[in-house]
Amino acid sequence: MSETAATALDSFDTGRTGTPIGPALTVGHAERWDDECDLLVVGCGLAGATSALKAAENPAVTVIVIDRFDGGGSSQQSGGVLYLGGGTPAQQELGLTDTVEGMVNYLSLETGNAVSRDALERFSRDNNAIIAWLERFGIRFGGPATEAKTSYPSRDYLYYSGNERLRESTAVAPPAPRGHRVKPRPGGGGSGLSGDDLMIPLKNALDAAPNIDFQRRTSATRLLRDVSGRVCGAEVRQIPPGSIAARLHRKLMQANGNMTLAMLGISRPMLLAALAIERSKGRPRRIRARDGVVLASGGYMHNRRMLAEESPTYRHVAPMGTAGDDGSGIMLGRSVGGACARLETVSAWRFLYPPAGWSKGVLVGPDGERIVNEEAYGARTGAAMFERAGGRAWLVLDDPLLKLTRRQAKDRALLGYQRMTIGAALSLYTKSAPTLAGLARKIGLPSDTLTQTILQYNGDIESGRPDQFGKASTLCTPILKPPFSAVDLSHYTRLNPLLGITVGGLKVDETSGAVLDENERPIAGLFAAGRTAVGLPSNLYVSGLSLSDCLWSGWRAAEAATAAGGSRLS
Repeated sequence: MSETAATALDSFDTGRTGTPIGPALTVGHAERWDDECDLLVVGCGLAGATSALKAAENPAVTVIVIDRFDGGGSSQQSGGVLYLGGGTPAQQELGLTDTVEGMVNYLSLETGNAVSRDALERFSRDNNAIIAWLERFGIRFGGPATEAKTSYPSRDYLYYSGNERLRESTAVAPPAPRGHRVKPRPGGGGSGLSGDDLMIPLKNALDAAPNIDFQRRTSATRLLRDVSGRVCGAEVRQIPPGSIAARLHRKLMQANGNMTLAMLGISRPMLLAALAIERSKGRPRRIRARDGVVLASGGYMHNRRMLAEESPTYRHVAPMGTAGDDGSGIMLGRSVGGACARLETVSAWRFLYPPAGWSKGVLVGPDGERIVNEEAYGARTGAAMFERAGGRAWLVLDDPLLKLTRRQAKDRALLGYQRMTIGAALSLYTKSAPTLAGLARKIGLPSDTLTQTILQYNGDIESGRPDQFGKASTLCTPILKPPFSAVDLSHYTRLNPLLGITVGGLKVDETSGAVLDENERPIAGLFAAGRTAVGLPSNLYVSGLSLSDCLWSGWRAAEAATAAGGSRLS
C-alpha cells in the first residue's frame, strides 16, 4: 500500500472490530458544536494522558480527552517499564554509571534512521525531566536493580531491558541498565505488571484537573476542518455516560482485556458484544478544538485486515494491547492528507529468557540452520524468526539443558503469565529423540542440516572460536548429551503466543509532533503521538522505549498545539 496520503473512503477501513472512520468534513463558521475546548486529545493511553496533562498545566487552556473504552489503553496493560537513562536519579542512587552520550550511541543502533540523532539527543537530555514530571503524580522509580537476563523483572525495578550487553552494543557504549519499571503505588500493585501503577495515577489526575474533561466510551469518527483547511475538531460517537449501555460496555471490555481469556481464544465474543453497543447506542456529537487535535489512539495491531495488507509477513502475530489499537488514529490522519511511514514494521517478541537456560540453546528455523544470537532481546529474536524463517523456529537443547530449564520454570519469582507460557512450551510444544537426526525427523526439519548446525556450534565452543552470532562465551554450552529436545517456539503455539505491536504510523515533525503530508508539510491543527506516529521504537523495539516515546511525544505535541493559543500562555 502506498506510503502517501489516502483519500478514498475505503482506505479508512479499521476492520470488523474497529471504529468506522469517515472522510474529513469542512465546516463553516456557523457550525453548531456540542462541545468546545482548546485542545482535543483522541485516545487516553500514556501518549494521550500526557498530552492532556501537559497542556492543562496552563490553567487558561481547556482540554477534552476522549477514549473508546475506559482509558489507559495498551499502556495500562503493559509492564509499566520506561526506557530512561543518562544518569537518572535511580541509576545514581544505586551507584550505576550512565551518560547521555552513551545512551544516544546505544539507541542509535536500535533506532536506525527512524529518528534523527538530534531527536535522540533531545530525548536523552529530557529523561530526568520526564521522571520528575511523573513523580508529581505519585509515580515512583528506584531500585532494587538486577543483573539477571530477563524479559521482565518480577521483583526488581531497574534492569537491562534491551541489548545493552551484546557485543555490538558494548563496542559503541558502556552498558547501563535503563529499564525503569514503575514501583507499586501505595495501596495497590506490587504483585504483577506495573502498567496500573503508571496509568491509574495519571487517569486520576485527568479526572481531578478542573480544565480537563475526560470523556470515556467516546470514539472519534471523522476530523473536521474549517474553510482554510485547518483541523478544528472532530465528530465523535459517545455512549451516554452513566447509562446501562455504558456500564455493560465497561464490563464487557474488562473481560475482553483478560490475558488468560485472550490466550484461550474466548474473549472475542465479548469484544463483538461491546462493539454492537457502540454502534447501536453511540450518539453523534461534534467537538470544536480551537488549537487543534492530538491523535494518540495507538497503532493498528488489532486491525487484522490492515495488518495483512501493510505487513503480511507478521499477519500471524498475536496482537498485544487493546482493541482500540485498530488504526483509527492513523486513518483519521490519512483522511486529511497525512502521510505514513514504516507501516510494515511490526515488533514481534519471542523471549528466550526466562527461563535463563533457554538462551544457552540453539534456535533454528525450518531449514535446520541457526537464525539468531539467543541472548538477544526478544524483538530481535522475533524479527529473525519472521524475516528469515516465516515465524517458525525450534530451540534445540540437550538433556542437561532441558532439565535445567524445567527447574527454572518452577521458580516462584516468575509472574503467573510467565509460568503459564513457559510451562505450556515445555509440556505441550517440546519433542525429544535419542539422536539429532531422529529429533529432526520428529519436528520435520532436514536431519543433515540440523546435525551439522549443532556440530558446528559445538566445534566453535570446543576450539575456543568466537560464537558466529556473537553470543557471550558464558552462555555457549555444547549440545552433547542425549536425549535431544526441541521446543517449538513458532507463531502458532497458542498457549505460548508470539506477541507483537505495530510501530509505524503517521509521519510527524520531530520538533512539534505535527502530522506531515506527502510533501513533508505540516497539516495545520493536527498532531500525533505514541504509536499513532513514527517515533523512537519504529525500527527495533526494546522494553520501555515505546512508553518513553509515548510520554515524550505527548509532551511535544501538547506544547506545540497549545502554543497556537498565543496570549493564553503563561
